[in-house]
Amino acid sequence: MEMRRELGERHREGTTLDRLGDSHHDAGNATEARAAWRLALDILTTLDHPNAAHVRAKLDPPHVAVSPEPMIATGGRGLDRP
Repeated sequence: MEMRRELGERHREGTTLDRLGDSHHDAGNATEARAAWRLALDILTTLDHPNAAHVRAKLDPPHVAVSPEPMIATGGRGLDRP
């Protein structure tokens, strides 16, 4: 990303941060995902880039819920059933 910044490719930096946020989200790292998406949104909004709305939607709940406990696989059962 530093190279993109140095080359003045701000839109590509924003896109890269958006994808980084997606990767963090997929790995279960909600805090890191939101941080990357916020940076991406700042850049894309500044550039009036059409993808800013897409990134903004990722930051709106319930897309990324920060849970104090890890998710537990239920083997197809509901959480309230033994």
